[in-house]
Amino acid sequence: MGQLKANRADEAVKELKDFGFKAEEIKGLNQTIKKTDKKHVHVIIVKKQNNPLKEEYDRSFYVQIYNKRGFANLKNHVKSMPISKLVVLHDPSLEKDDEKVETLTAFQEQQVNARVDAHLKQKESEDRKDLKAQLRQEILDEMNVEGAGSGNSLGDFDAAAATLPQLQKFAKDNNVDLGDSKELEAVRAAVIKWSKK
Repeated sequence: MGQLKANRADEAVKELKDFGFKAEEIKGLNQTIKKTDKKHVHVIIVKKQNNPLKEEYDRSFYVQIYNKRGFANLKNHVKSMPISKLVVLHDPSLEKDDEKVETLTAFQEQQVNARVDAHLKQKESEDRKDLKAQLRQEILDEMNVEGAGSGNSLGDFDAAAATLPQLQKFAKDNNVDLGDSKELEAVRAAVIKWSKK
């Protein structure tokens, strides 16, 4: 079981000194509390009784632990009890609450995971579309850089995406010299070269 210092220990010692207790009397006060009792109020109950033989007061104190309700009752009835002073040694209301972490049920965890997966798939699809459009535009820009202002134009024809038969038909319709080219990339290169002349 761990121990920790009471959160009002220093103030409590000062109050006891102000009430007339000497340092050696206060030395016996345990200023630590059990961790398991940190949510309870620790109160120093001070008793002061007249001692006619010594012509002074006998003073004593002891520590008592209360829950909130018990401490409220004590404060309400202290005048009817033989208690001279109440000194709070540890006040749980001054403690920082432990961070409350809300837990999810297994079903709720499945819902979270499903939403994450759906979000990632949607983002991946959007990224793929954006990348495809960007690369398509780069290819079109490469094709049109040198051919700007030339008499040859591809118009709406997309040479980068066209198949071999489409490229061959375009070349035939526009009198593009393919030479001996019969492979897709060679025909595509010839059409693009023609568009840049």
